Amino acid sequence: MYQNTTSLHFHSYLTTGSSTPIVVQDEAGSKFFVKLRGGQSGRYSYLCEWICGHLGYEIGLPINKPGLITIDETLEIGKIHEEVKDLIHKSFGINLAFPFYENVRACTPDRAHAVHTHATAALFAFDIFLLNTDRTIRNPNLMEAEGLLRSFDYETSFLLMGIMRDKDFSTSDFVLQALRENPICEAALDEKLVSNMFERLGGVNLYAIVDSLPEVWISGWEIRPEAVKDKLKKGLTDAIAEPEKFEETLKFVRTVTPENEAVKRKRREDNLAKFEAGKIPMEIFGEDGMPLP
Repeated sequence: MYQNTTSLHFHSYLTTGSSTPIVVQDEAGSKFFVKLRGGQSGRYSYLCEWICGHLGYEIGLPINKPGLITIDETLEIGKIHEEVKDLIHKSFGINLAFPFYENVRACTPDRAHAVHTHATAALFAFDIFLLNTDRTIRNPNLMEAEGLLRSFDYETSFLLMGIMRDKDFSTSDFVLQALRENPICEAALDEKLVSNMFERLGGVNLYAIVDSLPEVWISGWEIRPEAVKDKLKKGLTDAIAEPEKFEETLKFVRTVTPENEAVKRKRREDNLAKFEAGKIPMEIFGEDGMPLP
């Protein structure tokens, strides 16, 4: 984990994705990729990124470790697009940041399977555990940096959202469909790989990860930040202690028939209407027209 202790300089912003992340540089020349608070896709997005990122990193997966960056009026912005400047101003305070890599390239699922076979299978197993629906055909969320595979974007873990909402999303039609259409989906997962993942998860200092979640990100909710953390600790501890639940979810995923484009388009249209009518909360409305499970 890192927290900036020197002044920051604005370097650039990215137009890909919906959150308009920025790149900042400290006085030592280190660059950081910052997902601004003002561009969050929902109330749980920072929570999911923080917990999933740290869990994945601690068990040895090629996932960038999340850190903290304070953005305030001292950030030297210069002349940039007014909308980006406004987003930065809306994000003053503690923001989510990751190491920035130069000369990265997108990694296709086919290349990931062929070149990074074991790591790709391990990432898919982690996606199943998290009920991660962020990884799609359009956005496989894989890159190669410094010759290594890197996985990113963990804003939508239905495991964590289920813990917070007191719901079990592991049998949700949408979640199962999304996991089946995950572009790194494996027809079969090696039993040793899965048992190793749960063994490593069991050895992680889970409480320390949850306690490191900045309270400002979870303040103003229906329950106090301490209660949020208590729910996460219990829910994650239970999930790690139930590998049979993982196997059941994986079995259900294998029975799902991928949707064709016409069905997907109809689902997106229907759920956009539900969202606009206030029937689907922002935090579970995804780019694929996520229904309320």
